[in-house]
Amino acid sequence: MNKLRVVLTLLLCCNCTCLWAQREIRGTVYEKENRQLLSGASVLLFNEKSVLKAQTLSDDKGNFLLEHPPIGNFKLIISFMGFKAEIIPLEITEKTGPLVYKYIQLARNSIKLSGVEIKVDKPTFAVRKDTIEFDADQFQTHPNATLQNLLQKIPGLTVDDEGNFYFQGRSINELYIDGRRAMQSMKDTKRVLEALKANMVDKIQVSDKKDMAGMADPGNTDKVVNIVIKKKMKKGISGSAGVGYGTDNRYSAGGNINLFRENKMLLANIFTNNINSFQDPGTNNESGYLRNNQPGINKTIRGENNFNIDLSKKAKITGILSHNTSQINSDESRQRQNILQDASTYYLSNTNKEDKRTATMMGTSLDIQANPRNKISLTGIISRIKDVQHNSNQYLTTGNKSDTINHGLLRNLDSSLQKMMELKADYMHNFKKAGAAWVISFNWKSSWQYSYQYNYNQNNTTTGDMADTINQFVTPKNKTSEFSFRTSLKEPINNSLSFQLSYELVNTLLTNNQHTFNFDNIKKGYLISSDSLTYHFKNTTFQQAVRPSLNFNKGKVMVALIGGMSSYNISSTNYASNNAFRHHNINFERILYFTYKINNYKTLGVFYTGKSASPEARYYWPVANIQNPLYIQLGNPDLGTTFHNMLDLNYTSLDIKGLSFSAMLMGDYSTNDISTAVYTDSSGKQVSKPVNVDGTYRIAPGFTLGKRIKNPAITLNYRSILDISHNISLINNTKSIATQYSYSNMLSASMMYKKLLEFTTLARIEYTGNKYSIQQNNYYDYLKYYLFIDMNAYLPADINIGTGINYTNNTDAKQHYTLMSGWISKSFLPNKSLMVKLYAYDIFRQNRSVNTFFNGTYRETMQATTLSQYFMLSVTTRIGPRLPGIKKGPGLP
Repeated sequence: MNKLRVVLTLLLCCNCTCLWAQREIRGTVYEKENRQLLSGASVLLFNEKSVLKAQTLSDDKGNFLLEHPPIGNFKLIISFMGFKAEIIPLEITEKTGPLVYKYIQLARNSIKLSGVEIKVDKPTFAVRKDTIEFDADQFQTHPNATLQNLLQKIPGLTVDDEGNFYFQGRSINELYIDGRRAMQSMKDTKRVLEALKANMVDKIQVSDKKDMAGMADPGNTDKVVNIVIKKKMKKGISGSAGVGYGTDNRYSAGGNINLFRENKMLLANIFTNNINSFQDPGTNNESGYLRNNQPGINKTIRGENNFNIDLSKKAKITGILSHNTSQINSDESRQRQNILQDASTYYLSNTNKEDKRTATMMGTSLDIQANPRNKISLTGIISRIKDVQHNSNQYLTTGNKSDTINHGLLRNLDSSLQKMMELKADYMHNFKKAGAAWVISFNWKSSWQYSYQYNYNQNNTTTGDMADTINQFVTPKNKTSEFSFRTSLKEPINNSLSFQLSYELVNTLLTNNQHTFNFDNIKKGYLISSDSLTYHFKNTTFQQAVRPSLNFNKGKVMVALIGGMSSYNISSTNYASNNAFRHHNINFERILYFTYKINNYKTLGVFYTGKSASPEARYYWPVANIQNPLYIQLGNPDLGTTFHNMLDLNYTSLDIKGLSFSAMLMGDYSTNDISTAVYTDSSGKQVSKPVNVDGTYRIAPGFTLGKRIKNPAITLNYRSILDISHNISLINNTKSIATQYSYSNMLSASMMYKKLLEFTTLARIEYTGNKYSIQQNNYYDYLKYYLFIDMNAYLPADINIGTGINYTNNTDAKQHYTLMSGWISKSFLPNKSLMVKLYAYDIFRQNRSVNTFFNGTYRETMQATTLSQYFMLSVTTRIGPRLPGIKKGPGLP
């Protein structure tokens, strides 16, 4: 009897499973007039209470599928912009099988739901082929919120310590506004993110990075963000200007002008301050919290201008001009443990640093679409950087038993001038055959660096006698010229399969001249040449690669198989010593890219590449260390090429209810990798040079989770990353294996409570540990805790009160501190365009900067002076259309 019950239960479960598996809604969408298939039509399933329960889009063949719909009565609405929507009532029960609608026909018309009133919340996002589009109005922000504040409310979008953005764990490297590139890279857009206001934004679009032909490169997981500006903002000129002055002579002034039209865009901003900030004085938030405790005091003047103009329907010009002058003063305390065999030495230093930098960059590009088949892009960039550094350093080196090895005084002056010029030309031709294209690219880049350095080191031994005095004058001069040529030809075999052949040539010429002079005490001048640090290097790298590939793309599946053969010819000549080196290497490359689009919201990807890489120029020649001449960095002309084996597994999903999830596993195993050989003597001097080693690897699994809750308005983003790296180096001719473990957990939250209070929080816990084989597998580890809270209260009479709290705890340095700031502001004038603000920074005078570094040969903790308590009064005015971020609520302009 029991056996019979088990069999019946199993049969019942199987029957239920089959019924569940059969419950689905599928169909095909056509255009009624000409029977053309409609791709990208919206398919929405609403219940009786007009709550959205499922959502999808029709594919390239007009087909759609809603799997496992719930039980109940529903309305299935199929719509497409410019067409009349189709509404299908339906009932789903436990016995309902597949519902198939083979011929859904949409007639051209404005979208009207005749006789039907559907009141629902807008979806948080929409998927349009390979683009995810977020509606900015779905994310409530305070009236003076910046674009960066808005981006941080997107589910799945996270920010690291340096202000870099990631979406579902993938880096965002480019920012576009209305399809026009804003800056050269995301690192240059920090000021743009602060200057543009959140209430200007209509849509936020995230998509894969594409090449000139509008195709995503196989295996390239980088993302780009496009900001769509509201139409109301495309009238007149918008912008702001503000000035503030405070205690301890703290000052801040800045302004920006923005112009958006259908055929042009202008972003211009300038600011100056000595408060280590990118923000305008009137910004009522601490969005730059991750940079508030940066080392030193930075006085800066920075101006940026970006324009994009359509000269005609066929030509578009883009220009960028930026200038930055900064002066950073800081006092740094370093505690370094040099890892040696069965022992360690400890290097302690206190350094006063002053760095003055002037940087100017100008770039322009011209895009010409002569006709639908031919496109040309021409780009030119020039830059100039003048850098002057002064360092004064007192140091002490001890052994394991705290016995002094050496101590002394270092003084350095380094003045360098860097110039760069780059020219690039791209051409694309589309053949008559659909999908057939030819792309060709030329790139020439040349850079020069001229320097002079004064290095003075008074080094003493344990007895107090003068052990070594270094007084040098060094004149390094470097020049790099690189020419590259790339071309590819794509030929479709059928609708799903295509063949592509690519060729690449890169020729690099590197010259390095350095003369080093010692001070002559008798003649009181730098007269005696130091042969060991005087050289004249010339390095030539000639690289060629041929890569045939097969690309398969059919609906949900895309596969790319890329093979390749690369040839490296490297020659290095030291004319000072008459030594020459020649190296020739041939490598076979292989790349596999596979992606499976489970549906419009879920994607699985696998990417493997085996590829060689030639050494960078800096590894070939010695480098004069201006911070400490006791640490000499040699070059190695015998370096060979490295071969990397990289694997990337990833899964991403988005839910119509605002849930974002991604999981990834990245790995890298390298042969002939470039590492470091360190030689240390009894007086504390160290000499290092790059060497090739085998067996280095890195494994980095992680996942991200983002959730948008509309009521209350909360965005949660969680990111977890485990990073394990296995590095090999040589210490005094002994092989040293350093295994580093890093585990980081970050949770950020943003909430708007009843349109009166706004909270932004970020919590992070990071664990770091290092095991060194050379010291009998000794293990060093520490924890770093980080908590940030930002609060704003919007009160009657147009008053805003806010505070920002930043708590940091570093167990390795045994340091913890709380940085607290606060502000109160009031808006004036009928349109609330004038704001007066009182700001208090570091109320408890606890601000500090503490960082810890681990690598294969040493571990180090650095503490530095930071900006401390001040009070500032500022006045800010805004111009342009008034678009409040929150439409209701007392006290809001």
